[in-house]
Amino acid sequence: MNVSKDEDLARRFFRLNACVSVVLLVAIVVSVFQFGAEAWKGQRQIGLLLAGEKSKAGWNRTQYRGMQEACDVLGYELLVEENVQGDETSCHNAVRELVEKQAKVIFMTNAASPEAMKEVARSCPHVQFFSVESVPSGYEMCRYAIRYVEPCYLAGILAGIRTKTGQVGYVAPYASPEFYQAINAFALGVRKVNPEARILLFWSGGWENHEKEEQAVWDFKAASVDVMAYFQDGETIPAAADRAGIHFISMHEFHPDTDYEIATVKVDWKKLYLNMLRQNLRKTDREAYWATILDRTVDIAPILSALSARERAYFETEYWEVQQGKSVFSGEIYDRNGVRRCGTGEAISNEALPQMNWLARGVSVIGN
Repeated sequence: MNVSKDEDLARRFFRLNACVSVVLLVAIVVSVFQFGAEAWKGQRQIGLLLAGEKSKAGWNRTQYRGMQEACDVLGYELLVEENVQGDETSCHNAVRELVEKQAKVIFMTNAASPEAMKEVARSCPHVQFFSVESVPSGYEMCRYAIRYVEPCYLAGILAGIRTKTGQVGYVAPYASPEFYQAINAFALGVRKVNPEARILLFWSGGWENHEKEEQAVWDFKAASVDVMAYFQDGETIPAAADRAGIHFISMHEFHPDTDYEIATVKVDWKKLYLNMLRQNLRKTDREAYWATILDRTVDIAPILSALSARERAYFETEYWEVQQGKSVFSGEIYDRNGVRRCGTGEAISNEALPQMNWLARGVSVIGN
C-alpha cells in the first residue's frame, strides 16, 4: 500500500516524539533515585546540639530522650553532637558535622551564647535552626523557650506548705531577669501560704557548680532551712539535700532513691518537640514557641503521698487557678526594699517580665 508523503512524516514525528518521551521519563526516574533519595534523607534527619553528654542526668538527658522519642514517632533519624560549648567555634564545628551528615534542621539547646549561635545560623542559610532562648536573636533562627514562672510559683506553694521552720532555701546561677522571675514566683508562692516565711537565696555562679551548690545546701542546713528548691543542672543538690536531711523540689528529673524529694519541676520534651516538629517546620514566621503549664509541656509533679488531704486540696486549688489563667505576678507585690512593684487589681505584664531586676519581699541573699 502506498503511503503519502504527509502520512510518512506524521508517523516519523510520532515515533520521534515517543522516543523523546521515553528518554525524558528515564531521566526523571534516574534523577529521583539518584538525587531525590539524598534530599529526602536530609529532610528526615534532625540535628541536636547538647551542652553536655546525652547520658548525663538533668537538662541534657531529658532533652535527648524527649527528642529521640519525638523522632521515633515521626520517623526522623536523630543526629546528636554532645559537649558543645556556647562559643562560636564550638557551635560551628558541631553544626558542620551535622550538615555533612545531611541534617537540614538543627536544634541548639545551649542558650549560653545566643549571639554565637546567631552567627553560626547565618553561615548556613539552607539549614533551619531552632534555638532555646527567651530573647530574639534575628531572622536566622526560630526560637523556643520554657516558661517556668507558674511551676516555680506552685513549687513555692508546696514549700510553704511543708516548711516547719519558716526558713526556705533557693539556689540559682546568677542575677538575671529569667532567674529573678523564677525566684520571685517561688517566693510569692511560699509567702502565700506562710506570710512570715523567709526565702534564703544562694547564687551559685553557674548552671552547674558542684562546690558552690554543696556549700549552699550546708549553709541552708545551718540556717534551719527545712525545704529548698533550685534552678540548677546536675545531681549535686539532690544528693547533698538528701544527706543533709532537707526536703527539696527538684529540676528536670525525679529521684526515687530519696525520701526528701517532694516534687519535680519538669519539661515534657517529647511533647514539646512533637509540637514544634509538626507545626513550626511548616511555618516561615519567627515567633517564639513557648512551653507553658497551660498545655502541660512544663509542669510540676508533686509527691502526693507527702501531703495530707488538706495540704493536697490547697495545692490542687492553687494549681487549678493557675491552669485557669491566674497571673502569678498580680495583686500587691513589694520588693525586699519595700518598693511597691504591683498594686491591688493590677498584674505585671508579660512584656515587663524580661526587665525584672528586683527580688520580692522576704528574699534574703546569703553565702556570697
